[in-house]
Amino acid sequence: MKIAYIQPSYPDHTSMFPLDCIHFMLKKAKELDEGTDLLVLPEYANCPGLNDFAELTRFIEQDSAGFLDELSEIAKNKQIHIVSNIIRNRANNWRNSTVWIDRSGNRLAEYDKTHLTSFEKEGLHFTQGDEVRFLEVEGVKVVFATCFELYFAEYFARLAALKPDLIVVPTYQRSENSELLQLQASARAMDSGAFLLRCAYSMGVMSQTGGMSMLVHPRGN
Repeated sequence: MKIAYIQPSYPDHTSMFPLDCIHFMLKKAKELDEGTDLLVLPEYANCPGLNDFAELTRFIEQDSAGFLDELSEIAKNKQIHIVSNIIRNRANNWRNSTVWIDRSGNRLAEYDKTHLTSFEKEGLHFTQGDEVRFLEVEGVKVVFATCFELYFAEYFARLAALKPDLIVVPTYQRSENSELLQLQASARAMDSGAFLLRCAYSMGVMSQTGGMSMLVHPRGN
């Protein structure tokens, strides 16, 4: 499986705005090399850099309403799988959802983040998920985790019981030490005995925090 992942600059609302970040990710997706099998985008891909609930929901409903449909078109046109984390409203419940789109542009699997941060629960009023998602794609067994869930070794023990080949982890972490993020991802890959793909935002080349998009081997490399 040939894997690509995009690490966009985190929107700072001066040189990079949320909609610019989305346009950057879509542009890069359209420019992918031929032969790519899977593309992964970071957490909050349809509303990066937004923290106010009213602003975030307005942006999703107006400015980025067609984001997932556009990804489906890219997946179909490029004949690739795309995984994107988005924030969305389902049955009047706002959820942090990771969506797997297949080569035909269909939504093959969806995972709602189970371990929400305090801010997601109290400040953004999100509804947590309550089940693990597992799928097998072209012989590869896949499970999902999202951002903050990398802290929960017990959750990864649950994922490991499913004997996955790949764990896809879209993330938003920006303030944590970059070296710690790398060690954390390596530990979870070793815990699980699976490849772990972590996709994040860049805080800049000089930053000591955030970033660290990577594919980690089950041995932690």
